[in-house]
Amino acid sequence: GLVVGIPVVIALGGLLWRLLAEQLRVVAEQDIPTVAILAYAGAGALLAILLTAVPARIAARTPAALVLTQE
Repeated sequence: GLVVGIPVVIALGGLLWRLLAEQLRVVAEQDIPTVAILAYAGAGALLAILLTAVPARIAARTPAALVLTQE
């Protein structure tokens, strides 16, 4: 999702800004912080992995037969 979503949003946002800037007759110069965007995306992915690691490990150690007999 991030691999496709971030570039699409950046491109769409840039296009919309240029259209709005033309209507307002202002300078349509953009400065996109690419490094910051990539850093936030990477940090978000890492945080998601870390937050799901403990529940995944607990689920992996629970025997399936034990869970199924409790239903």
